[in-house]
Amino acid sequence: MVSNGNNFDIVQRSPGRVDVTLRGQWTDADARAYEEALIKAVTEAARTRVLINLSELRNCSLSVRQVLSGVQRKLGEAKCRTAYVANRPRLRSIALWVVHMAEDGEARSVPTQNLAEDWLQGEEDRVTSIRRSTESRLANLRRLRGAK
Repeated sequence: MVSNGNNFDIVQRSPGRVDVTLRGQWTDADARAYEEALIKAVTEAARTRVLINLSELRNCSLSVRQVLSGVQRKLGEAKCRTAYVANRPRLRSIALWVVHMAEDGEARSVPTQNLAEDWLQGEEDRVTSIRRSTESRLANLRRLRGAK
């Protein structure tokens, strides 16, 4: 386990699985320490699945978000599959921004731990997964509409 005081914990749960908890109010120094520790943790395994829990994070500046996005880009280059658990609107916006700016199809923001676990076990990229889910819901709506 790697810990930075009260701001983050990085736990190697099993080979190929890393769980991260971010908490508190982050500074640029916290973000740099996190970047170094997480990149080191995921380079030790081949295909790593990373769960990043933001639910204890209070807030972070734009410069910290940029570091988080850079970390996600590096995770993507390392072929990691990443789930961000963000259960409040402000945290969700941070996670969505990080995932979008990193342009990593293997990263996704989700509201619950269970959805994060489902995402990490899957193999589809984010766009394909969302497209498939949308098509399925549309088919259900069309079927219901046709049943009237």
